[in-house]
Amino acid sequence: MHTFTLNIFNRKKMNDLLKIYRDSNQLDFEKIWKEGTFVFDANVLLDLYRLPESAKNDLLGVLQNDNFKDRIWIGFQVFLEYLSNRLSVIGDQKNMFAKVKTATLSTIEKINTINAEYKSEIDNHKLSQRHALINPEHFLNDSSFKKSTKIFRKFVKHLEKLEKQQADVNDSDKLRDLITTIFENKIGSTLTKEELEDIYKEGVKRYANKIPPGYMDNKKDGSYYFKENEYIRKYGDLTFWKEIIKHAKKQKLKYLVLVTGDVKEDWWEEKRGRKISARKELLNEIYTECPDLEVFYLYNTSSFLQFAKKEIDNNIKDSSIDETFKLISNYYNERAIKIGDISPNKKEYLKQLYSLNQSISTNHLKLQDVNSQLSKLNLYRDNLYEKSNPLDDIRELAHNLAYTEEEYTEEINEIQNRLNLDMEIQKRLIEKLKLEE
Repeated sequence: MHTFTLNIFNRKKMNDLLKIYRDSNQLDFEKIWKEGTFVFDANVLLDLYRLPESAKNDLLGVLQNDNFKDRIWIGFQVFLEYLSNRLSVIGDQKNMFAKVKTATLSTIEKINTINAEYKSEIDNHKLSQRHALINPEHFLNDSSFKKSTKIFRKFVKHLEKLEKQQADVNDSDKLRDLITTIFENKIGSTLTKEELEDIYKEGVKRYANKIPPGYMDNKKDGSYYFKENEYIRKYGDLTFWKEIIKHAKKQKLKYLVLVTGDVKEDWWEEKRGRKISARKELLNEIYTECPDLEVFYLYNTSSFLQFAKKEIDNNIKDSSIDETFKLISNYYNERAIKIGDISPNKKEYLKQLYSLNQSISTNHLKLQDVNSQLSKLNLYRDNLYEKSNPLDDIRELAHNLAYTEEEYTEEINEIQNRLNLDMEIQKRLIEKLKLEE
């Protein structure tokens, strides 16, 4: 009896360990999307101000979808960070018009200077008097010089029209009102002063040992305040994480997905330059604290929209997925450039590597999707065989499904070949980066 109990205990420990180290193709994404709770961070909400109108509307459409809207949630920390930072984002968007306009006017001025210098040099040659054939006046005259800057002047006028449509910090923020409505009664409660103080004490030890999440924000200064509570900015991610665990535990959630615009290493497990899952420390912590939780998973905004198109709303445009990817790519590249004083070569390699990693990630998602479809087809075909006799028409249908299986297998092989090629290029880029160390 003692041995039997011990075996059960050991098996449970082994299963708990395997749960942390599962591959994504071992997860039931159909259940995750049908039953799971989706949590969003402040980056996702603030990106709604940065995304093009079409992509923004697609993301808002998912959040308001009847089959999805009751399974979304944000922490109080997220809402506080969003409200505290939205005016800065709005201001940045407004200020960008002046920056782009200045750059464009400067380019017009440079073109005019080059044109004037060129005209002066050609005039000095006195071609009309000294050469029988060369006559540049037919091609290069005042009219053609003005045309060379025409498209830039048109763009400046277009910018001026767009700037009038762009909201400013003093304007009514309709997007804030909509976000508030979408997440009404879906925001975590404020933590107590004692809970926050305990988190900050724990944070000192965690950050010293680089235990995720949040240690990458250790140099952040300042605090947010609400009532008697101080929300220290550098512990924002850790506070949000503790809120997620508290919510999952209280609600006894089975499937929990965090959608984040954060690209830092203290959230993502990264191998060979590719973000593959949540950090193992995070999985261990949340599965230990929340025994009912079967799956905790991370999406970036682009991957979230890519799967939402399949699971929630097929009308989501591919351009919206691309735009969110570009936004995340910009964050990644900006962080890469900020990390120390790195050489131009290294910056370029990092940019190439990130683009390549996204291609690898996309192909992995495709591979996962096709493998899932093939598994379902195999199961359906096996069931047909079991429920039919050798001479039944159904048996023939089951046999014909083998051709579809072959098509799926061919597609899997094609994707795998692309992956192998990308990973070989990735390997060479990583070697080049090492030489730059």
